[in-house]
Amino acid sequence: MTTLTSTWTEPERGCPASALGQAYRPLEHDGFYDFIAKAQVEEPVFFSESIRYWVVTRRKDVLAVLADHDSFSAAITLAPVHPFPPDFVAALREGGFSFEPTLVNSDADIHSRLRPKAQQFLNAKRYATYSDRIRAIVREHIAAMGEAGRVDLVAALTYEVPAKVLALLLGIEDISPRQIKVWADHRLGMTFGSLEGEELAEAGRQLLDYWKYCERLVADRQDNPRDDYASMLLDLRGGDDAVLTITDVVGLVFGVMVAGHETTTNATGNLIHALLSDREQWERLKADPALIPNAVEEGLRHSSSVVNWRRRTTRPVTIGGIDIPEGANILISLAGANNDPTVFDDPRTFDVGRANVRDHVAFGKGRHFCLGAPLARLEMTIMLEEILAAFPDMELAPGFRPTWVPTVTFRGPLTLDVLPFGGSGAA
Repeated sequence: MTTLTSTWTEPERGCPASALGQAYRPLEHDGFYDFIAKAQVEEPVFFSESIRYWVVTRRKDVLAVLADHDSFSAAITLAPVHPFPPDFVAALREGGFSFEPTLVNSDADIHSRLRPKAQQFLNAKRYATYSDRIRAIVREHIAAMGEAGRVDLVAALTYEVPAKVLALLLGIEDISPRQIKVWADHRLGMTFGSLEGEELAEAGRQLLDYWKYCERLVADRQDNPRDDYASMLLDLRGGDDAVLTITDVVGLVFGVMVAGHETTTNATGNLIHALLSDREQWERLKADPALIPNAVEEGLRHSSSVVNWRRRTTRPVTIGGIDIPEGANILISLAGANNDPTVFDDPRTFDVGRANVRDHVAFGKGRHFCLGAPLARLEMTIMLEEILAAFPDMELAPGFRPTWVPTVTFRGPLTLDVLPFGGSGAA
């Protein structure tokens, strides 16, 4: 499904790393938004020596990169930020892992062949049919919290719910949603983090387990079709490799098993943390629940779960007045685009009533716009509705400070300690 190192080469040394570029620490989240705001003013496009990427922070430049599919290839999207050792790649190949590109890391011909087929299942109309079941899942998790005085909301709700929803789409009944999350966590850590040694080796073993499970699921659906994603893809395939190969189908299932829940987990955690950090905004929602959909959009804008995305130049380009050579790696800051003060007034203020909030690019833009966007919005809306209804006095636990997912690309709280009934304790 991904081009891990097969055609990826490190760019030439000697790129001009400025003082700001040398100070950039993409895995450190303290002061994250302050750093991006500083870059937008002082050096909107800079070169990061630590990861060998050009970082693009202003909205107009981010949108220009996302719109120019000829100059900026998506093939690098799922390559490891820090290249894997050759023996590690060889072990993945020997284990049967496919390096063929799929939706998120494909360009023109492959993407135009795959996306229309995936979109026949992954669309807002289909997602809406799961609404009642999603709400039932959320209510079950909320009921399980009981009358606890202190709860980690990630562990209790936002970690597993999106994976359970994904299991509905895929018709998964033979493994736990937590196993899906474990596979995804390892996948994200090895691709977008900086795993080494035994941690990387274990992530590789988990990746192969993950891939083999997807192969087994697709093989089962060939004999036992259901009303699920893999079965629909196989039906569209009709036994014709020119339409879709079996590897295509496995890759599409494999891809959605990460993209279908990890971003929603992080986005919902970010949203609740932001709301509970500004009591006035929480109280506005309590007084007017009709603002919840807009609050969800503001959460996506204010605290993007995908803070950076990647492209690679196919020709010499100029971004924000900076000349960048062919074959250069580009890190586009979606967080920067969503907090650009030329578009959003006082961007670091969370405003559940913000008028132009849907101008955010949390789900990307253009032909790679996230197919799961309507589902993420639906899940986040339901979770926020049910949390507000069950725990209107919820507060952040005293002294709580989040630690963040340790990757270049994704940002969300690893834990979110709350007092469900507020400072007065359990009801």
